[in-house]
Amino acid sequence: MTGIGAKALQTRWFVRSPIPLFRAGLGFLFGGRLLLLEHTGRKSGELRYVALEKVDRPAKDRIIIASGFGEKAQWYRNLQADPRCRVWIGFTRGRPAT
Repeated sequence: MTGIGAKALQTRWFVRSPIPLFRAGLGFLFGGRLLLLEHTGRKSGELRYVALEKVDRPAKDRIIIASGFGEKAQWYRNLQADPRCRVWIGFTRGRPAT
């Protein structure tokens, strides 16, 4: 990706901007395209949040998400260490997931 879109994705505040909206109960503003993943940091043990793009929902209990950093993404590595997490989508807040 090049241009202004690539530059925006490299800006931490831009990528993290949906997080406070989800936590305030405004996740529905994203029309179901984004979800918030709440997970535990593998080293710190602290709660972490990341907004991810929902690519597909093949079944009611399954969601396929996109990650621009693949297996190097910190949220992915955190889930490998501790798979317990919660997902926020639309009006649904903090639902346990695996």
